[in-house]
Amino acid sequence: MVTKESGIREYAVALVAARLGDLAYRVQSAAANPDADAVHDLRVAVRRFAQSLAVFKPLLPGEEVTRVRKRLRKVLVLAGEIRDRDIALEFLKEAGLYSQDKLWQKLASDRRRAEARLEGAVRQWQKSDFSAKWRSALQLSTR
Repeated sequence: MVTKESGIREYAVALVAARLGDLAYRVQSAAANPDADAVHDLRVAVRRFAQSLAVFKPLLPGEEVTRVRKRLRKVLVLAGEIRDRDIALEFLKEAGLYSQDKLWQKLASDRRRAEARLEGAVRQWQKSDFSAKWRSALQLSTR
């Protein structure tokens, strides 16, 4: 028998699972080519997944939600470092300052270092099969 409460849980599980699937896809894309668009899409996927966990925490294993959200924050910070530099580089480009400018060179160098850290983090996630582990830990299968 489907009750109102079980219907909400099924909806929550389906939504969180879909957000996790999108995150897994964005992690794969960012690992393959961490360009500005891939990093932006990764940040959006992390935020959406984290928000779905926050909203539906009462319907999911709470301590697991907390653990996953902590891991998400680390990648969000790394992706944010890259995104901030991408935006700054775009401003410099619009101002007509290109690669000959020292500030441009510094930002580009900082971005490359941040990109390497993000690549390391997302590759580690991939190696650990984070999506399957989180799906299991968060009990994202319908009963």
